[in-house]
Amino acid sequence: MIYANSYFHRVVVTGIGVVSPIGKTTKEFRHSLAHGTSGIKKLDESLSLTTPCSHAGYVADFQGKIGDFDHLDQLTRKKVRKALKVMSRETKMALSACTQALFDSDFDSAGYDPERVGVTLGTGDMTLVPDDFLGAVQACQDENQKFDFSQWGTEGITKVEPLWLLKSLPNMSACHIAIYHDFQGPNNSITQRETAANIAIAEAYRIISDGDADAMIVGGTGTTMLPMAYIHQLMEDDEVSNDNETCRPFDLHRSGSVAGEGAAMVVLEELNSALDRGAKIYGEICSTASSTVINGSHQAKREQAVANVIKMALKNAQVSVDQVGHIHAHGLSTQKTDREEARAIRNIFGSRADHLPVTAMKSYTGNAGAGSGAMEFVASLLALQEDKLFPILNCNTPDPECPISPVTSNDTDLKNSNRENSKPGNSFLNLSIVPHGQASSIYVESFQE
Repeated sequence: MIYANSYFHRVVVTGIGVVSPIGKTTKEFRHSLAHGTSGIKKLDESLSLTTPCSHAGYVADFQGKIGDFDHLDQLTRKKVRKALKVMSRETKMALSACTQALFDSDFDSAGYDPERVGVTLGTGDMTLVPDDFLGAVQACQDENQKFDFSQWGTEGITKVEPLWLLKSLPNMSACHIAIYHDFQGPNNSITQRETAANIAIAEAYRIISDGDADAMIVGGTGTTMLPMAYIHQLMEDDEVSNDNETCRPFDLHRSGSVAGEGAAMVVLEELNSALDRGAKIYGEICSTASSTVINGSHQAKREQAVANVIKMALKNAQVSVDQVGHIHAHGLSTQKTDREEARAIRNIFGSRADHLPVTAMKSYTGNAGAGSGAMEFVASLLALQEDKLFPILNCNTPDPECPISPVTSNDTDLKNSNRENSKPGNSFLNLSIVPHGQASSIYVESFQE
């Protein structure tokens, strides 16, 4: 990475936290990736009211109770316990991942001015839980169980959970994080589905690099398991299945995306500040990009959008295709999207794509909406730390129409993998896509002074 602007502040990652179907702590998450453990399972019947899926990447051991929030001081813990009733499950996951990331970075010792610390979070749209309205609907039913609309204003609305809206607003996750940790700097919520986390990271990166903050807490949280989120998937994705037992990106026999949930958060800091306090550095963000391509007939052109963000990210970082260590693909596991993404990678990387390792974490977790990009970002940061790249699960027969090099075993050593003229294993490109033609990317390198 070449820095031409002397006023440009370099941005590094100093803390990570995750709540995912393969572990609700970073340690558990790392262990599952290392051992190829999938978090996609058959769901318990108790979830039948809240999700239409029979199989999904569900964080079964996350209860959303105060026991899931480690590393809080006694006063903050008391405040959080009282506020849990106005938090959605996605908000609770984000707050838990945030507390992990702050502890991992030893952030309390940094002594930052609260006005110089902000939050940017990728999140989904409003996600309604049927339980919040069940009593109200039942109150408006006649003896034949038929819904009587005329009763809604008098009988129904009084039975609606009073605080349901506070659970559902998409900006609540970023607000709760800022409130309980007294982060008074820039605060924003990005609601762009799967691309949201990368875009949130990009915004936080620019805020710090421009000197408008010293640190940002950033990431994503989401779900595609709840009914409304699932309906969006059915309307917009090319293949969605509610009974898929496996997610198999880039495999010839893939049969559609799988629902999931999860959250991941990272601490971004200005480089000199991080060095001054002796913080551990996971990697340096070197460039970001986003693109939307839709033709005159309102058809999404995802292949072009992905090619655009790859090209822009490499150009902005001033690196060549030979310097990319691995790609973390969107890897949705649908026929059309996987082919379009793979062709875009081939378009930019050419013959280099024959040996460039490509992985896809959705094979472990399913599609967690806005949470996916953040979990994928953390997974690749861990791969840089360990010089070992986790494989795509279930990619047993790579699709010849996806002209890339998917990682299919645990033997991909990032230091010794076949990549001529490259910096061996010290960088990655994180890709995310949404059905209506938007793509985003983040380019990260191992830190070098």
